[in-house]
Amino acid sequence: MYDEHGFFEDPVGGQRHEGRAAVREHFAVALQAPREVHLMSIAVVGTEVAVLFRAVATDGTTTEVFDVMSFTDQGHIACTWAYWPAGAGDAAPSEPDARRPSTRRPGPPGSR
Repeated sequence: MYDEHGFFEDPVGGQRHEGRAAVREHFAVALQAPREVHLMSIAVVGTEVAVLFRAVATDGTTTEVFDVMSFTDQGHIACTWAYWPAGAGDAAPSEPDARRPSTRRPGPPGSR
């Protein structure tokens, strides 16, 4: 799914998992905790996708998360940024990562 050099930043401004192996390892650990995941909404514009989902832990704790993804022309995920509220899981950073704008892949002409 991920491009060889793709990354997943969870949350935005937090830990960045770079490359397929690092992304795979992140999800192998993150998905060990049992939970239900409900897709709430999805928006697609060109090679960019925003997904809103709700995760419900076995203790009933609910967290809504926005994932924003950019895809390569070959259909692989180039990057994913996870946006979730402070206090959900690990503490979210107070300021956005200054690297984000420079790593954003542009969509096709006219998609903005």
